[in-house]
This record gives sequence, structure tokens and C-alpha cells, in this order.
Amino acid sequence: MRLRRRTMTLRDAQPCAELVASHSVESERYGELQEQLSSVWKECLRSGSLITAILEDTESGEPLTQGFGVSAFVTDEFLHSCKMPCMQWIGPELVRRLKSGDSPVLGPQAIRDANSNGGLNLASWAAVLCPRNEADRTQVQIELMTAFMQAHCGFKLKEIIGQQNERMMMEVVSNSGGFFWDCAEERYVEAHNFDVEKVLQHPFILGATPETARQHLSWTTTLFQYNQPRLYPTPAEQKLLSAAIGGLKDEELSCELGVSLSFIKKTWSSIYIRAAEKLPELNLEIAVGSSSQRGKEKKQRVLSYLREHPEELRPISSSKLRL
Repeated sequence: MRLRRRTMTLRDAQPCAELVASHSVESERYGELQEQLSSVWKECLRSGSLITAILEDTESGEPLTQGFGVSAFVTDEFLHSCKMPCMQWIGPELVRRLKSGDSPVLGPQAIRDANSNGGLNLASWAAVLCPRNEADRTQVQIELMTAFMQAHCGFKLKEIIGQQNERMMMEVVSNSGGFFWDCAEERYVEAHNFDVEKVLQHPFILGATPETARQHLSWTTTLFQYNQPRLYPTPAEQKLLSAAIGGLKDEELSCELGVSLSFIKKTWSSIYIRAAEKLPELNLEIAVGSSSQRGKEKKQRVLSYLREHPEELRPISSSKLRL
């Protein structure tokens, strides 16, 4: 199996909703609401409110979906309501509220503001594995977890909540730092003492906070590590840098972003000037060789820094760009 990862498009919303409907556990959780799931996801995709990943097997030519994940940043009120004694299934409740016009999902501006100030609440909306071969489930699950990590590292997170739909996924999350929310005690508790099969039958919360992450060194610890940005690239610069990290050359970046090659070069020049000022340790001014070689060396140094500092590529409020 050769897995390829990409983000969800409007065209994917209906097929992914159908995968939810065909999943024995998820379909029961959604009930009649699953008919509205596709339209709700399309609405959120149009507004830029979702973080998504679709995994496809490209080994046999025609891409076959092997799994997908959807997450969203939600309001404090919604997160609090999810942890009340009368727990609800997160995904169906999000659909219900969005269709009623009472959306708890943060839009791009709210995400920028929260990420620049108090922080964000992250809700795992859906994570569905559907490999044709049962032996491939572990590979798909690992790739989906990796995609989740890479998509959310660098955000200023306050809390993460989710509700897995099968034993294997729940065990992986709990062994990786996830804690069960105890409504009676109003706190997170260790997950190892719970009967997984019984837990899956009723709404529950398996989550994490910076405090729980410090108790269990794992991938959750990495997710809650946050450094204040120093470079503060503009949104246009962030788009270029995010695409460049994937290895695209300037000509490919021009096609990918739908802008001219001269715009790409001007954007790089702006980035280098700002990086030389804000990140003197990169030593951009002493890059050696020909003009072309110096440009490549500067680019490598900047991209290397960004791979270790994903917070630079996360949404920030416009006021921060003037710092």
C-alpha cells in the first residue's frame, strides 16, 4: 500500500459522509443527522473552518480512500457543554448546532484571534479508518495520527477532546496521553482502568490539556508545546512557505498558488529581509556562493527553521504582524 495524504475538498464531503454512514459505530451515533453531515462539512469547508486529512492508496492506480480525519476549533461554551453529565456525541451535536444556526465552530478570524491570545479548544470531529485489507489498518492509523499531529502542532492549544469509534483507536490515543473525563469528579483521570467496550456504547470524552500532557510524556506533550512566533510571516508569506516546505520549486509554487513567478521571488525577498532582522542566528547575510547558490542556501535555512517552529505558519491576528 502506498498512502498519499491530501486535504478534503467540497467534492469529498459526500463520499466521506457516506463512509460515516457505512461505519457501524458512527452511523448509530449520528442516526438521522448523518443525512445532513455532507452539507454541514461543505459549509465549514467554504468558510475555512475545518482541518482535514484524507488518506488514499495510490499503489494500484486509481486512488482508494483508506481513511480520513476532520477536526475543528470550538468555543469554550461548546467544550464545557461536552463535559457536562448529560454528555452528547461530539460530531452529531456539531451537526445539530450548525444546522440550527448556533455554530460553535470557530471561523478563520476567530481562530486567528484566539491563537494570538488565550488559545484554542480542539475537537476531533471524525476519524474513520476504512482499509480494504484488515492488515493495513495499523499503517493507516499511524498515518492518520501523524497527519493529526502535523496539522495541529504550532497552534496555541488549551484543550483537545475526542470520541473514538473503535477499540484500537481508543487504546492508541489513551496510550499516547489521552485521559478520560470524569463528570462526577470534574477532572481528567487515567484511562487504563476503564472497560473500553462499555465506554464505546455511551458518550464519553477522551481528551488532554497542558496539565495532563505534563503527566504523560507523549505526542500530546508535543501538541501543547507552544513558542511565541518571531518571524510573523504575512498570510501570503505563510501560504508560500507552507507549500515550499513540501519541496516545491519556485516555478511549481507559482502554479500551485496561482501567482506570477515574479511575485514568488518578491515574496522570498521580503521573507529573507524579515528573517535577517528577526532571526539573526540563521546568518542569512553571510550565505556564500553565486546569487543562485546564496538564494538556495537562504531558503534552506529558513525552511529548516520553520520545520522546527510550526507556530510561524499558524493563523495570527493582523495586530501581531505590526510587531
